[in-house]
Amino acid sequence: MNYEKLIAEIVTRVIEKLEALEREKAPCAPSSHVPERERETPRAEVRLEKRVITEKDIVEARRGGASAVRIAERAIMTDLAKEYAHAHDIAVKRG
Repeated sequence: MNYEKLIAEIVTRVIEKLEALEREKAPCAPSSHVPERERETPRAEVRLEKRVITEKDIVEARRGGASAVRIAERAIMTDLAKEYAHAHDIAVKRG
């Protein structure tokens, strides 16, 4: 049995599987066959009624398609929530 050939085949298959998994996780670029106006859908603003806004709240809002969150004037936003919002271009509005 040719172990080197067998190992090379296994490594190749593992790499292909890992690349496929990465492609599933990565955001897809818009297809060129989809008209521009259909690719750009307006994203919503989400109102968070909590006193303390955490990173988890911002992550959930983003998963829901929000590009902005509105929080109460006196709400407290954790540092992680602020960092996540900034890193993912999520506008934070008070009021």
